[in-house]
Amino acid sequence: MEITPHQHIEQLPQLWDRPELLDRAIELTKELIPRIAADNYYDILQGVSGVIPVMLGLIKTASGKNVGCATDCAVQCAQHLLDGALRQEDTLSWHCGRLDLMRANPTGFSHGASGGGWALISLGCHLDEQEYIRAGHQAFAYEAMHFDRKHGDWYDLRKSVMVAGSDEPHFANAWCNGSAGIGLSRIASWAVLGKNNDDILREANAALNATLRNFEKLSNDSLCHGRSGNAELLLRFAQLRDVPYLQMEANVQAQAQWRGFESARAWHCGATTKDTFPDLMLGIAGIGMHFLRLAYPDRVPSPLLLDPPPSV
Repeated sequence: MEITPHQHIEQLPQLWDRPELLDRAIELTKELIPRIAADNYYDILQGVSGVIPVMLGLIKTASGKNVGCATDCAVQCAQHLLDGALRQEDTLSWHCGRLDLMRANPTGFSHGASGGGWALISLGCHLDEQEYIRAGHQAFAYEAMHFDRKHGDWYDLRKSVMVAGSDEPHFANAWCNGSAGIGLSRIASWAVLGKNNDDILREANAALNATLRNFEKLSNDSLCHGRSGNAELLLRFAQLRDVPYLQMEANVQAQAQWRGFESARAWHCGATTKDTFPDLMLGIAGIGMHFLRLAYPDRVPSPLLLDPPPSV
């Protein structure tokens, strides 16, 4: 069963200047709670991990309103994550729906341990609940088991990307599965934990290095697994660590994207065909949002970390 988080429930009241929509968002939250126990994905994209940051964003956006149901929803999602986790030594991970498609529980942000770990740490910091923070660290520790020091990258454990008949490791380079998303989970967690955790920062830097090293190998412009999504890690580092050169590097990559568009007269969407898609994660809506975010990083939130609307 899927529990797909609807980020727009907290964005539209500000975009449309209709504060009454926040009340509707709170009501919709109540409808999520009975569905939590049926979730068998656990991940950011389809499961309870993605609900937690949306609830935290709603709590921030609806300040002054009765948002106890949003807190209850987030806590129940966190408990569902803990109850459904595979525990190996001092690590946590989740199967995310399809064991037959994985060599092991997945790494990465949208479907893997990065997303669940980041969600738990974010909620734990909001509630000052050490159990959730500790669980988030254990999720990151699971991914550390699948880090290749020689390649400086994390294994992508999906069977679909493995070469037939080969046991050679695969390294993804994407928000959804790979170093860019893993890096976002680490740098965001490092920030919310107080910017003083050297271990998480070390992993964030490893993910940044892998992303920069492999940027030229990207074959599309999408948010999900293309140039726009990978560049978000550069921008987030620039914002959270105050390193302006990474903002400049993100701008350089955007200029290269634009030159590619002018040459081909088309954007390279994140699908297996050459078709142009209108949607957010694979298509031109997400590419356009990325360009707007580069122009106004303090005003345009990123959907990749389910950002709440900026403070007015």
